Amino acid sequence: PPPGRGPDVTNMDLSQRLEVAAIKEEERLREIRRIRFEQERLAEIKNEEMRRLEAKRIEGINRRREEEVKKEEERRRVERQRKAEERRRLIDEKDRMLRKAEERQMGYWERKLK
Repeated sequence: PPPGRGPDVTNMDLSQRLEVAAIKEEERLREIRRIRFEQERLAEIKNEEMRRLEAKRIEGINRRREEEVKKEEERRRVERQRKAEERRRLIDEKDRMLRKAEERQMGYWERKLK
C-alpha cells in the first residue's frame, strides 16, 4: 500500500474493512496522544525556562538594589566623617582663637603690672 494509506480495502468484506478502519483509528488516536504528550512536555520545558529567566531577572533586581543600598550607606558614612572632621576643625580653630585671646590678655596684664 502507499505510505500513510494502509492496505487496499477494495476486495475486502465489511468485517475486514471495519477492522482496517479500527486499526487506522487506533493509529490516529495514538499519534494524537503522542503529539499531545510532546506538546505538554514542550510546554513544561518552556514554563521551566520562563521561571528560570524570571528568577534570574529578580536576582538581578535584588543585586542592583543591594548595590544601591551599599552605595547610599557609603555616601552617608563619608558625609558623617566629613561633618565630624569639619566639627573638629571648627573646635580646633575656636581653641586656637581662645588661646591667642588669652595670650594677648596675659600679655596686656604683664605689661600693665610692670
